[in-house]
Amino acid sequence: MELIEPTLNPYPSEQEISVALLRMKDGAVKMGALYGHGEREMNKSGDREIGWLFTNGSGRHSLINQGFDPVSIPLTEDWGIPDDVQILLIIDPKEAFSKVELEKIRDYVASGRHLIIATDVNRSAVMGELLADFGVQALPGMLVLPRKDENPTNINAVFTPQSGMINPTFAHWSSRNYPLSMTGAVALNYTTDKGYNVVPLVASPAGSWTELETTDFEGETPVFNPKAGEINQQLPVVLALTRQVNGKEQRIMIFGDADWMTTGEFSKQRVYWVANGQLTTLMCSWMADYRYPTYFPRPDQPDNHIKLSYQSRGTLKLVFVVIFPAVILLLYFLVWFKRRGK
Repeated sequence: MELIEPTLNPYPSEQEISVALLRMKDGAVKMGALYGHGEREMNKSGDREIGWLFTNGSGRHSLINQGFDPVSIPLTEDWGIPDDVQILLIIDPKEAFSKVELEKIRDYVASGRHLIIATDVNRSAVMGELLADFGVQALPGMLVLPRKDENPTNINAVFTPQSGMINPTFAHWSSRNYPLSMTGAVALNYTTDKGYNVVPLVASPAGSWTELETTDFEGETPVFNPKAGEINQQLPVVLALTRQVNGKEQRIMIFGDADWMTTGEFSKQRVYWVANGQLTTLMCSWMADYRYPTYFPRPDQPDNHIKLSYQSRGTLKLVFVVIFPAVILLLYFLVWFKRRGK
């Protein structure tokens, strides 16, 4: 289950109070999301939209309560991107940008400010030109992984060992196999000839492939067909790009899925942990040079307990479910036999 507190405890903690005081002193980090081309909007709360973790004022972990000032930006040929926006979101537009609008986005990128882009399935005609500016291309097909009781288009992507180059937390998630839940994702291909340092942050899970033939995933089970050009290997689905502009590091993230940060994704109930909510916060914190959210680490507690690995579960089950009850049962019969003899 996703670890988010939207309504369980709306009262501010030490972190939120500190953020409020710091905002009065240093101001908030302004982030803007484009709309007007069918993008996912941060001021709406529908399943498809991204307002849950950005503008939901009743949630502790919502970015509006963590030092960020999220606003919607109506990009048109007459309206541009404000100069005070420090992080720009372009989340799954359905309509292509005009040449004038595309130049305004390029001017924003050239200024060295930070950027988050999320594309999706069948968006090559809309996003292809913009992604090409970064040397990135969305591969044809949808990533699928057939599993029991799961829609094959739902994949649990994994953090790569290289992700620790961006933040040590990502390396920890990689070593623990913490997944990033994605639905209807596309794989990303990239080159490094555009002046960016590129780090594959998240990759598709082992066993998944780019499905090109199946269209009805409710009624059909996709089957890997290499003759159709399908690729069965782990492929990047999230890229982190950096470069130096005017003496400062510009930070960009590109996603092959837009559903991972939506209200519909965060409302799902799971019996396992996924990194979606924490990635959203850590991503924006990285782009804000870790000014927000504020963190209050405490000294580690004494490590005087036995820590058992996940692989030891079989041995523990044998001991406590079979051997231990058998010993108790044997003792019972010994006591019963002695008393019966008297």
